[in-house]
Amino acid sequence: MPPNKMSRRDVLNYMRAIAVYPIARHLIPGDEAQLPQLVPRRSAAAQPVLTLVNPRLAHPIFVEPGGECNIEVETTAWLDPARWSVLLSTDLGAAWSCQVVDTSDQGIDYGRRAGWRLRVKVPSDITPELMILRVSHLDAAGPLEEARAVSVVPSLWTDGYLLHLTDEHVMFDSVKHYACENPRSGYRSADLVRWATPVVNVLNPRLVINSGDQAHQYATTGYRYTYNEDIYRCYLTAKRGYRVPSMMVLGNHEVHEKDAAQRARDWARWEGLAGRRYYHIRLGSLWIFAHDYLDPASKAFIEERYPASFSGGDVDGRIIVQHHTSAYGYRPSERYAPTAMLIGHLHSQRVESRWPYPILMSAAAHNYATASMIRIARRNDRWTTNATDDWARCGLRLVGDNGDPNIAVTYAQPNDGSARANRVTITNKLVQGFNDGRIRLVLADGRYAVRGGNVLHRYRIAGGKAVVLVQIDVAARDGLELEVTAQTSTLADMSTALEPADPPQIVEPANAANNAPLDSRDGELAPLDPGATRDAELLTPQVYLPLVR
Repeated sequence: MPPNKMSRRDVLNYMRAIAVYPIARHLIPGDEAQLPQLVPRRSAAAQPVLTLVNPRLAHPIFVEPGGECNIEVETTAWLDPARWSVLLSTDLGAAWSCQVVDTSDQGIDYGRRAGWRLRVKVPSDITPELMILRVSHLDAAGPLEEARAVSVVPSLWTDGYLLHLTDEHVMFDSVKHYACENPRSGYRSADLVRWATPVVNVLNPRLVINSGDQAHQYATTGYRYTYNEDIYRCYLTAKRGYRVPSMMVLGNHEVHEKDAAQRARDWARWEGLAGRRYYHIRLGSLWIFAHDYLDPASKAFIEERYPASFSGGDVDGRIIVQHHTSAYGYRPSERYAPTAMLIGHLHSQRVESRWPYPILMSAAAHNYATASMIRIARRNDRWTTNATDDWARCGLRLVGDNGDPNIAVTYAQPNDGSARANRVTITNKLVQGFNDGRIRLVLADGRYAVRGGNVLHRYRIAGGKAVVLVQIDVAARDGLELEVTAQTSTLADMSTALEPADPPQIVEPANAANNAPLDSRDGELAPLDPGATRDAELLTPQVYLPLVR
């Protein structure tokens, strides 16, 4: 019987193993002086390139303080599992190191790519905010960084609410462009996204769901309106101010419906900038499935993955998100009824169907940033929603004429870290109240009491400043006032009272110029986004291959 042949990987692993024992080095053929080359240290030029696959801007991940989540990194290189590091930080610069508790190189992106899946444990003392993710490996180029990628939630099991926006139809960066000036036809600009951002942040929905036609690049016939491929960047850059997670799918005005080659380029461009086009995300036991109805691969994905979710015991609710009506997209049978389906496309606030499950269509967000609030509750081990009971009242204009916010926040003192006391007034003009809103106070270093709200977390940032995160409950068409006072009387006491047992690191936040509002000159589009690394490539799904060790 012939002996078993060793693979190249087996030989290399064997040689690495015995090279660490001097007594065994004479067993290896060749010049002993060359032995150190058996385990070479990678030079900077030879470092493998990493690509973050999940989470991305279009599909964030959710985790509770002290909980665990998965991060997926694409590479064809084998890397030492012990040399990964993960850092989460707020936009203000407070950062927490996360423990990598497990690694796997058995394929990522639903098994279509080679790479590493990292199981990460989040510190129990982390602030419950939307985080910037930073992933690095000591032997690889990097680090990788993705803003607004990880949402830390106090509890993923409590009742909450989602916000659905569809058909924003951003055409230009500036509302001053002639095509964006008329509020009756919609402000159709990235300025409208920026106007609505402070309102979204105060509302603090668990997730913002954008269900297509965020950008308006084509007419349905395929005619290009903007003549500029930067319209994707224009829209995504406008969302830099979001402090809540948002998921996105594409619609018919963002990709070419007639030209398959151009459509593939549009898909590749979106994936380079924002992430996957079809996927599922988990909010605890509530799963959300996103579907790109123009892509047959997307249809195959949801037809396989969605029914399979009923075979497990850890899913208590499901929401399907797609742009077009269910007649053109995906419509599961009664056997696989979701909690709800969210759609757009027809610019109308209406219930398309009530049985066997609610199919809810929202009005176009290009008019006054109109959004729909969807309340979710977990009852008898199932996620439910009562949104169909009064769907018309679920539609909310986040802003009025010229961007006037319909939830306004004013501060008696500057909220910039200079004040040691403050009074905050929140005015809600909406027909819906919200019980999980957020106000983030930036004060001089110290410990503070807040009357009128629930303090969720305190931490320090650079410049001798303290951050206090406050949960607020505001009724419909009502207001709330927060009174912020120092709990200590001397500066010495105030400078030490905040110190936690394991304080977060302080990192310098990104250059303010990168997050500042864009130039509002007529029709100017967003600048080049450094995250767009694969604009010109046609991204085709890869079959999983083992990593090269």
